[in-house]
Amino acid sequence: MLDITSRLHAATPLFPAPEFVRLSLSQTADGRVFASITATSVDPEEPELVDIEVVDSAISSFDELIALIRAHVRIGEPTTSTSHKLS
Repeated sequence: MLDITSRLHAATPLFPAPEFVRLSLSQTADGRVFASITATSVDPEEPELVDIEVVDSAISSFDELIALIRAHVRIGEPTTSTSHKLS
C-alpha cells in the first residue's frame, strides 16, 4: 500500500489509496533538477483515474531527491483485498 502526504491534503481523503506513484525529473536552466511526484488513484464514483499532485520541487542532489520521496511517500502493508501470497 502506498500512503501519500500531499500538499493538497484536503483532497487526498476523497479517494482510496493510490494505485501507483509517478516520479518525474527534468533539468532546469540553472543546472538543477525539477522533481515532481504524482499519485494516481481510481475515482470511487466514476470509472476513471485521478492524478493528485503530491509535491514539486527543485533539487540539486540525489540525497535531496531521496529526502523528498521519504517525506511524501510511505510504503506500508498491502490491503487484504489486494494482497497475494507467494508459494
